[in-house]
Parts: sequence; structure tokens; C-alpha cells
Amino acid sequence: MIYAPYVPSDRKINWLIEPYIENKIVYDLGAGEGILACNMVNTAKSVVAVEIDKDKASICRSKGLETITANFMSVDLTPADVLYVYQGYIGANHLANKLQIEEWKGTVICNSYPLADILKKPKEYSEMISYKGTPNINLFIYHYKRKKIK
Repeated sequence: MIYAPYVPSDRKINWLIEPYIENKIVYDLGAGEGILACNMVNTAKSVVAVEIDKDKASICRSKGLETITANFMSVDLTPADVLYVYQGYIGANHLANKLQIEEWKGTVICNSYPLADILKKPKEYSEMISYKGTPNINLFIYHYKRKKIK
């Protein structure tokens, strides 16, 4: 299932997310042609482009990116420290449910659309970064931590 039409992320996002991805393993979910993922490589420990579209995934590979051609819902996200996602509300909702079920831990950076819970209510985010310019950018930052076992 494709959760959102392809719209490349603005390159300004790279400098906004640098503090969150520095020396981290980052999965770019719905990487498209890998434009932002290529920029992340300069800051992150490693970057994995996850793209469902075979042609776009091939472009990511041709740029030297480690690439998984699959729907992000079927991908094991446990190796990632940070997930970057630019999906619509449906994709964000499905991702939030996956992370909750799998008890994933790490940081999620959502471009434009907040994650939603199982009732489709927006989840409370840890931080929000707004860039007022052309284009306006809103990034919702979530920090998932493992539940303490008693």
C-alpha cells in the first residue's frame, strides 16, 4: 500500500534534523529518490532508504544508498535509532500502531503530519520544530522509550 503521493522533502530539513541524527542509524521511510537520505549520510552513522516503489528504490541504490525495497510496514525497524517519515495521516497512523505493537524504541521525526494513535487521534509529540519560510516546515519529534519491566 502506498500511503502518500511522492513529494520530495525540502533540503532545509537536513539542517533542522542534524542534532537528532548525528552518529545515529537512520531509516528514511518512503525515501523516494533518496534526495534527503543522501544529505543525511553526511551526519548520520548510517542511512537506510526504505522505498516501496521499485524505480525510486533503484535510484536510491544508484546513489550508493543502502536501500530496502518494501512497504515500511513489513520492514524490521529495530536496527534504527531514528526514523524519518514524510507520510500522510494514514501512513503516520499505521506507523504509530506498528511502533506500539513492536515496542520500538528511538526517535521518530515526522514531516508535516503528526503520528496518530489507534483511534486516529494525534499522539502527543515530544518536540515540534517549525521553519517559517518557503516552504513552511513543521517537524514532529517523538521519543519512544522501552517500558520498564517490573
